[in-house]
Amino acid sequence: MTIEKAMPWGAPIVVPLTTRDVDSDWQLARGSASDIHILSGGDLFSSLGEPVGITPGDTRTLVRIDAMECFITHTDSTTHIRACSSVEIGRWLPTLAPHRYVVVTNGGIVHHRHIAPRAHPNDGFIDAMYMDPAMSRRDRINSRRRARLGDHLPHPHIKVQRGQSFSFSRQRSRESLRIDNELIPLWTAVHIEIKPDYWQVIV
Repeated sequence: MTIEKAMPWGAPIVVPLTTRDVDSDWQLARGSASDIHILSGGDLFSSLGEPVGITPGDTRTLVRIDAMECFITHTDSTTHIRACSSVEIGRWLPTLAPHRYVVVTNGGIVHHRHIAPRAHPNDGFIDAMYMDPAMSRRDRINSRRRARLGDHLPHPHIKVQRGQSFSFSRQRSRESLRIDNELIPLWTAVHIEIKPDYWQVIV
């Protein structure tokens, strides 16, 4: 059950001897719903406050984390990839040609930046930040710096939307797609859906 307003998140657990220890978002997303995870790195780790000192036999908190189901269309096939943290299209920093930047986030933090300050990794929603291609080089650089504290918003060329699914098509031949910071080649479209309460993580 996803988090509810004014209700505690998670339940006490005695840390078992056998856990799945992961140090990246991509690695967590390769786990199953039955695994109990301990995180030591990645954007989701940052979103959870970077919990440390988790030792077998201790009493900690077990929380549920939503997953993102990503259905990718390639030039001659389709694939399915599960993600726990982010889906990025394009680049934040400027290149020679104007371009968009889109990032869909589960926990709100991407590359140590507070992309979507209202996001929560177990609220049953995902948040998408859109950066307009018309945004100037200077504004892109400044907004990237300010995003470390979530101060890049509001901005006339940046908007954030919440939803349970998003779809995007590639707009430029070299427009990149990254899922949990892993580059996905030869893509033409991607559809992202929320899958609530998928992973178990100790904090």
